[in-house]
Amino acid sequence: MKKIIRFRYILPFLYFCIALLDWTELDVAWNIDDKNLMIFFTSPPFLFINDINSAFHYMVLIYLISLLVWFGVGYLMDIVISKIADFIRSMK
Repeated sequence: MKKIIRFRYILPFLYFCIALLDWTELDVAWNIDDKNLMIFFTSPPFLFINDINSAFHYMVLIYLISLLVWFGVGYLMDIVISKIADFIRSMK
C-alpha cells in the first residue's frame, strides 16, 4: 500500500478525472466549469498553443500528453521527496 500512494499515480488520476468530466461534458451539466477553464489550466500543452479553438480538434492527443506530463511531474516529486527523506535520515 505504501508504494501506491505516490504523486506519480495521484497527479495523473486527478487529471484523468478532470479530463473525463471535460470529455463527457458533465462539468457543464453540473455547472462546475462552463468555460473549460479546468481543462485549460490543468493541461500543460495549452501553455504552448496560441490558437485554443484549433487545439480542441486534437483533444485526445492533448489528454494523452497531459497525462504523461503529470506522471512525469509526479515522478520527479517522488524522487525529490525521497532524496530529502534520505538526507534527513542520514543526518540523524
